[in-house]
Amino acid sequence: MTITEETRNAVLKLNDLLRQELGFPQHAWIWSEDLTVSMRVPDKYEHKADPETGLLILLPVFTTRRQLPFHAMRWVMCTKGFVDERTWLDSIGTRMEYPANGMWQVIGTPTGPMCLNQGEVPTLDLTWAAIRSVRQERGITMADFRHRTEAQVDKRDSAGGIALRELVKDTITKTVPGTKGSVSYPAVGSSIQL
Repeated sequence: MTITEETRNAVLKLNDLLRQELGFPQHAWIWSEDLTVSMRVPDKYEHKADPETGLLILLPVFTTRRQLPFHAMRWVMCTKGFVDERTWLDSIGTRMEYPANGMWQVIGTPTGPMCLNQGEVPTLDLTWAAIRSVRQERGITMADFRHRTEAQVDKRDSAGGIALRELVKDTITKTVPGTKGSVSYPAVGSSIQL
């Protein structure tokens, strides 16, 4: 599926609306195939001449990879992230090339990236829904976030976690051979008749 120039221009207008309504950091609909990251190829280097000294220097080789390999050919809601190089190196390291001009980051939801289905194109209604969602998330304090997360964990525990704990308890509980609830295995070399 390719994107027409008309579709790209329509999405640019929607991105202008996102910029006007949400300000900084910048939000935009980005085509998933345009979301790439430059990853270092392990143990591969190339020789390049230093423009100032003329000496050959050894530089790591990078390759371009898609950020969303499992969400191809669709529009994705993103925010543009900026970080200084020292912070980048401290948190990411050298495996990914430092994005001096910032990097589009996919907005995640509990069910995955905020993206449209294949074939869907951002509309004014979808863009306003995204604006409302971002505004709602911005209003959440860390305490609200913690409470919401704890409530989700508690709900999950009460549903499936208890059953899992009981299963593990029943399986691992210390038992005494020959007593009720324990399993007795026949001696080595004996035969079992059913």
